[in-house]
Amino acid sequence: RLVRRYYSRQAITWERLSIFEKFKLFKAWYLVTMMGNLSSIFGSVFVIFASYFKLPSSELFCGFGAFCIWASITKYLQNTGEFYVILRTFQEAIPVIMKVWIGILPVYIGVCFLSITVEWAFADCFGTFGRGFYTMFSVQAGDALFDTYTAMKEANYIYAQLFMYIFIFFVISIVQNIFMVIVEDAYISIKYASNFDYIFN
Repeated sequence: RLVRRYYSRQAITWERLSIFEKFKLFKAWYLVTMMGNLSSIFGSVFVIFASYFKLPSSELFCGFGAFCIWASITKYLQNTGEFYVILRTFQEAIPVIMKVWIGILPVYIGVCFLSITVEWAFADCFGTFGRGFYTMFSVQAGDALFDTYTAMKEANYIYAQLFMYIFIFFVISIVQNIFMVIVEDAYISIKYASNFDYIFN
Protein backbone atom coordinates (compact mmCIF):
# COMPACT_ATOMS: atom_id res chain seq x y z
CA ARG A 1 0.00 0.00 0.00
CA LEU A 2 2.81 2.41 0.79
CA VAL A 3 4.40 1.72 -2.58
CA ARG A 4 1.08 2.31 -4.33
CA ARG A 5 0.55 5.60 -2.51
CA TYR A 6 4.10 6.70 -3.36
CA TYR A 7 3.71 6.02 -7.07
CA SER A 8 0.16 7.37 -7.19
CA ARG A 9 1.30 10.70 -5.74
CA GLN A 10 4.10 11.11 -8.28
CA ALA A 11 3.33 13.72 -10.87
CA ILE A 12 3.11 12.49 -14.44
CA THR A 13 5.47 14.57 -16.55
CA TRP A 14 6.34 14.50 -20.24
CA GLU A 15 9.78 13.07 -19.52
CA ARG A 16 8.33 10.07 -17.66
CA LEU A 17 6.07 9.06 -20.51
CA SER A 18 7.25 6.30 -22.81
CA ILE A 19 7.52 6.85 -26.54
CA PHE A 20 4.36 4.81 -27.13
CA GLU A 21 2.41 6.85 -24.57
CA LYS A 22 3.55 10.05 -26.28
CA PHE A 23 2.36 8.76 -29.64
CA LYS A 24 -1.06 8.02 -28.12
CA LEU A 25 -1.40 11.71 -27.23
CA PHE A 26 -0.70 12.71 -30.82
CA LYS A 27 -3.75 12.91 -33.09
CA ALA A 28 -3.12 11.47 -36.55
CA TRP A 29 -5.95 13.58 -37.96
CA TYR A 30 -3.93 16.73 -37.28
CA LEU A 31 -1.17 15.40 -39.51
CA VAL A 32 -3.67 14.56 -42.26
CA THR A 33 -5.21 18.04 -42.06
CA MET A 34 -1.80 19.71 -42.09
CA MET A 35 -0.66 17.68 -45.11
CA GLY A 36 -3.89 18.52 -46.92
CA ASN A 37 -3.55 22.24 -46.26
CA LEU A 38 0.11 22.31 -47.30
CA SER A 39 -0.61 20.32 -50.46
CA SER A 40 -3.44 22.69 -51.38
CA ILE A 41 -1.21 25.72 -50.81
CA PHE A 42 1.63 24.31 -52.90
CA GLY A 43 -0.79 23.19 -55.62
CA SER A 44 -2.35 26.66 -55.79
CA VAL A 45 1.07 28.28 -56.01
CA PHE A 46 2.05 25.90 -58.80
CA VAL A 47 -1.13 26.75 -60.71
CA ILE A 48 -0.57 30.50 -60.29
CA PHE A 49 2.99 30.20 -61.55
CA ALA A 50 2.13 27.63 -64.22
CA SER A 51 4.84 28.95 -66.51
CA TYR A 52 7.50 27.76 -64.04
CA PHE A 53 5.96 24.48 -62.90
CA LYS A 54 4.56 21.54 -64.80
CA LEU A 55 0.80 21.02 -64.73
CA PRO A 56 0.91 17.37 -63.48
CA SER A 57 2.76 18.54 -60.35
CA SER A 58 0.08 21.10 -59.49
CA GLU A 59 -2.69 18.60 -60.21
CA LEU A 60 -1.07 16.05 -57.93
CA PHE A 61 -0.75 18.51 -55.04
CA CYS A 62 -4.28 19.87 -55.49
CA GLY A 63 -5.79 16.40 -55.71
CA PHE A 64 -3.89 15.07 -52.70
CA GLY A 65 -4.80 18.19 -50.71
CA ALA A 66 -8.49 17.80 -51.54
CA PHE A 67 -8.36 14.12 -50.53
CA CYS A 68 -6.72 14.86 -47.15
CA ILE A 69 -9.07 17.73 -46.36
CA TRP A 70 -12.20 15.75 -47.18
CA ALA A 71 -10.90 12.70 -45.31
CA SER A 72 -10.16 14.81 -42.22
CA ILE A 73 -13.84 15.82 -42.03
CA THR A 74 -14.59 12.36 -40.63
CA LYS A 75 -12.83 13.27 -37.39
CA TYR A 76 -15.78 15.53 -36.55
CA LEU A 77 -18.04 12.46 -36.61
CA GLN A 78 -16.16 10.73 -33.79
CA ASN A 79 -18.57 12.06 -31.16
CA THR A 80 -21.53 10.53 -33.00
CA GLY A 81 -21.45 6.74 -32.89
CA GLU A 82 -24.10 6.26 -35.59
CA PHE A 83 -22.16 8.19 -38.24
CA TYR A 84 -18.73 6.95 -37.21
CA VAL A 85 -19.64 3.26 -37.16
CA ILE A 86 -17.99 2.41 -40.50
CA LEU A 87 -14.61 3.87 -39.48
CA ARG A 88 -14.83 2.21 -36.08
CA THR A 89 -15.52 -1.06 -37.89
CA PHE A 90 -12.42 -0.52 -40.02
CA GLN A 91 -10.31 0.17 -36.95
CA GLU A 92 -11.53 -3.05 -35.38
CA ALA A 93 -11.33 -5.32 -38.45
CA ILE A 94 -8.28 -4.13 -40.41
CA PRO A 95 -5.63 -5.33 -37.88
CA VAL A 96 -7.16 -8.82 -37.89
CA ILE A 97 -7.46 -8.85 -41.69
CA MET A 98 -3.82 -7.82 -42.02
CA LYS A 99 -2.77 -10.74 -39.81
CA VAL A 100 -4.77 -13.14 -41.99
CA TRP A 101 -3.22 -11.62 -45.13
CA ILE A 102 0.28 -12.10 -43.74
CA GLY A 103 -0.60 -15.71 -43.00
CA ILE A 104 -1.76 -16.49 -46.55
CA LEU A 105 0.70 -14.23 -48.38
CA PRO A 106 3.35 -16.97 -48.81
CA VAL A 107 0.75 -19.14 -50.56
CA TYR A 108 -0.17 -16.25 -52.88
CA ILE A 109 3.47 -15.57 -53.73
CA GLY A 110 4.14 -19.25 -54.39
CA VAL A 111 1.11 -19.62 -56.66
CA CYS A 112 2.09 -16.41 -58.45
CA PHE A 113 5.61 -17.64 -59.22
CA LEU A 114 4.24 -21.03 -60.28
CA SER A 115 1.76 -19.35 -62.61
CA ILE A 116 4.48 -17.16 -64.12
CA THR A 117 6.65 -20.17 -64.92
CA VAL A 118 3.81 -22.30 -66.30
CA GLU A 119 1.73 -19.59 -67.98
CA TRP A 120 4.65 -17.60 -69.43
CA ALA A 121 2.93 -17.59 -72.84
CA PHE A 122 0.03 -15.67 -71.27
CA ALA A 123 2.21 -12.57 -70.86
CA ASP A 124 -0.65 -10.10 -70.57
CA CYS A 125 -1.61 -11.44 -67.14
CA PHE A 126 1.40 -13.48 -66.01
CA GLY A 127 4.29 -11.75 -67.77
CA THR A 128 5.68 -10.22 -64.56
CA PHE A 129 5.21 -10.71 -60.85
CA GLY A 130 3.10 -7.56 -60.61
CA ARG A 131 0.80 -8.66 -63.42
CA GLY A 132 0.50 -12.14 -61.96
CA PHE A 133 -0.36 -10.85 -58.50
CA TYR A 134 -2.90 -8.41 -59.95
CA THR A 135 -4.48 -11.20 -62.01
CA MET A 136 -4.79 -13.40 -58.92
CA PHE A 137 -6.36 -10.57 -56.94
CA SER A 138 -8.81 -9.90 -59.78
CA VAL A 139 -9.71 -13.58 -59.93
CA GLN A 140 -10.25 -13.56 -56.17
CA ALA A 141 -12.70 -10.68 -56.62
CA GLY A 142 -14.52 -12.64 -59.31
CA ASP A 143 -13.46 -10.34 -62.14
CA ALA A 144 -13.11 -11.74 -65.68
CA LEU A 145 -13.02 -15.38 -64.60
CA PHE A 146 -14.03 -16.81 -67.97
CA ASP A 147 -11.62 -14.60 -69.94
CA THR A 148 -8.75 -15.53 -67.64
CA TYR A 149 -9.61 -19.21 -67.86
CA THR A 150 -9.84 -19.12 -71.67
CA ALA A 151 -6.44 -17.44 -72.02
CA MET A 152 -4.79 -19.73 -69.46
CA LYS A 153 -6.25 -22.79 -71.19
CA GLU A 154 -4.55 -21.80 -74.43
CA ALA A 155 -1.18 -21.63 -72.67
CA ASN A 156 -1.50 -24.74 -70.49
CA TYR A 157 -4.75 -26.68 -70.36
CA ILE A 158 -4.01 -28.86 -67.31
CA TYR A 159 -2.69 -26.02 -65.16
CA ALA A 160 -5.66 -23.86 -66.13
CA GLN A 161 -8.02 -26.52 -64.79
CA LEU A 162 -6.10 -26.88 -61.54
CA PHE A 163 -5.75 -23.13 -61.09
CA MET A 164 -9.38 -22.27 -61.72
CA TYR A 165 -10.81 -25.03 -59.54
CA ILE A 166 -8.35 -25.28 -56.64
CA PHE A 167 -7.20 -21.67 -56.35
CA ILE A 168 -10.66 -20.21 -56.97
CA PHE A 169 -12.16 -22.53 -54.36
CA PHE A 170 -9.46 -21.52 -51.89
CA VAL A 171 -9.69 -17.75 -52.31
CA ILE A 172 -13.45 -17.36 -52.83
CA SER A 173 -14.91 -20.10 -50.67
CA ILE A 174 -12.42 -19.81 -47.79
CA VAL A 175 -10.35 -16.62 -47.76
CA GLN A 176 -13.04 -14.14 -48.78
CA ASN A 177 -15.55 -15.68 -46.40
CA ILE A 178 -13.02 -15.35 -43.58
CA PHE A 179 -12.64 -11.66 -44.41
CA MET A 180 -16.41 -11.21 -44.47
CA VAL A 181 -16.78 -12.92 -41.08
CA ILE A 182 -14.05 -10.71 -39.58
CA VAL A 183 -15.71 -7.52 -40.84
CA GLU A 184 -19.16 -8.71 -39.77
CA ASP A 185 -17.91 -9.61 -36.30
CA ALA A 186 -16.26 -6.19 -35.95
CA TYR A 187 -19.45 -4.44 -37.11
CA ILE A 188 -21.66 -6.38 -34.69
CA SER A 189 -19.32 -5.71 -31.78
CA ILE A 190 -19.34 -2.00 -32.61
CA LYS A 191 -23.09 -1.88 -33.21
CA TYR A 192 -24.06 -3.49 -29.92
CA ALA A 193 -21.43 -1.73 -27.83
CA SER A 194 -22.43 1.06 -25.52
CA ASN A 195 -22.85 4.41 -27.23
CA PHE A 196 -19.82 5.90 -25.47
CA ASP A 197 -17.54 2.88 -25.13
CA TYR A 198 -15.46 3.93 -28.12
CA ILE A 199 -14.68 7.28 -26.46
CA PHE A 200 -13.26 5.73 -23.29
CA ASN A 201 -11.38 2.97 -25.14
